[in-house]
Amino acid sequence: MSAGDLNWVDRIVATLSPAKGLRRLGERRALAYLRGYEASEETRKRRFHRNTMSGETLARLSAMPLRNQARHLERNHDIARGILDKLVDFTVGPNGITVEPQPRTVDGEIHEEIAEELERDFAQWSEWPEVTWCHSRGSMERLAARTAYRDGEVLGQLVAGNRSDLRYSTQVPFAIQFMEADHLPLDLENRATNLRQGIERDQWGRPVRYHLLREHPGDDYAVAGYQDTVPVDAERILHPRHIDRIGQLRGITVLASIITRLQDLWEYEDSERIAAKMAASLVLKLTHGAPDVWDPKTSNYDPAKPPIFQMDGGMTYVSAAPGEDAEFFDTKRPYSGVEPFVNSQLRRISGGVGLTYSAVARDYNGTYSAQRQELVENWPHYHALTGQWVGEWSRPAYQGWVRWWALSRKRPLPANLDLGSLADALYLGPPMPWIDPEREVNAQIMQVQAAFKSSAAVVRERGGSLRDTYRQIRTEIGMRREDGITSTVDVPAVNNTPARPTAPESTPAPADDGGRAGAQLRVVK
Repeated sequence: MSAGDLNWVDRIVATLSPAKGLRRLGERRALAYLRGYEASEETRKRRFHRNTMSGETLARLSAMPLRNQARHLERNHDIARGILDKLVDFTVGPNGITVEPQPRTVDGEIHEEIAEELERDFAQWSEWPEVTWCHSRGSMERLAARTAYRDGEVLGQLVAGNRSDLRYSTQVPFAIQFMEADHLPLDLENRATNLRQGIERDQWGRPVRYHLLREHPGDDYAVAGYQDTVPVDAERILHPRHIDRIGQLRGITVLASIITRLQDLWEYEDSERIAAKMAASLVLKLTHGAPDVWDPKTSNYDPAKPPIFQMDGGMTYVSAAPGEDAEFFDTKRPYSGVEPFVNSQLRRISGGVGLTYSAVARDYNGTYSAQRQELVENWPHYHALTGQWVGEWSRPAYQGWVRWWALSRKRPLPANLDLGSLADALYLGPPMPWIDPEREVNAQIMQVQAAFKSSAAVVRERGGSLRDTYRQIRTEIGMRREDGITSTVDVPAVNNTPARPTAPESTPAPADDGGRAGAQLRVVK
């Protein structure tokens, strides 16, 4: 900082008191060093946001209006509905999370007997796993995941044990009651008991109890005591939520960052659609010339009754008077720039919700390499969402079912079973879609043959169960053999590994030819 940087105030202070002027100059220099990031300074042309509220406070203030707007968009906007559809398809799949039991023996091997029994009984329970018997497990998980993405969170209560007011679908006394986040009031707080936003926590912030409303507050009928809450232990509550901040209790819709863009795009497309509709209506415009040419006495135009008539093919308008002209109104619609503009907006929308552009826009025009690269790059994000859903819903639900399955089992468990591994399982989300099945299958075959991957891993990646797949293959082979049908699938593969070439004992050692003899060795029958 030089003397040229002094303003008129600095010069006056330096003239009256050089010491104070020097001190002022040093302080200004220190302030200049503190301004390390230009983005940290607000200017006339740059808006600066100084919101310092915690994630918990922001959720309490914004979760409800954002949730209502997201629900409105899902009901009325096709793009918003399609986004939620794809999020559910890529993270939960068409039939929910696949659960493959993995109980082990004391030796660490898979206990096949108990695994098959668990798999069979869990599949039976999955037909009607929730208290209303209106949803299968796949349907329940899809609807619950959709609710979590749209509303930011969803609730599930684990109901277990013999109850006089509930009938279970199987012999295992265990079911799930899932509900919208409205049952957990955002404004229910009590500082004395550390109750915030309907969740009571201990001194470390761990949820202890959820205070749930008996009825949905948005129901159109009044029930006595519907605003009363019931405390439920946190161990019995499933609470998947979409959070962005540490310490945030309640979830925010995944559409939060794109709601404004979605609304603007919706209104823009609607305006273009109406303009195109008007253009297709062929509006006829009547114009009048200068007063010296156009005579109102000879004109058929009546301001109180403008000419309105039905048009037909080949029709000619001949009632124009001198000075009058008739022409079609051109709205310049449909506009050719609509599609590129909308697609550019959809690219930004897709990034805001973590989907690929082709999934949001339903635009699959491109090469195999480009489409696969897009899918491969985005699949880790889907995989992460699947893992989050498994950890917050599927795993605790399955572990709770296994606990009550073991208690309700009439036979004792095998002595060689490791009880600590009884609830172990593999949780598999939807497989990555194939863009070119032939290339994908050949790649899988090459990996299995090179021992880079097991066939079990291939089956699981496709969303199947290894036991069910092998059982079906054995059954099909047996049926074909009984009916005398042959297939290459039934023939065991021959070991095609070439034998190591060795020279016969009767063959003398070849003479030294500069190292070329090794290439001439062959197996002699």
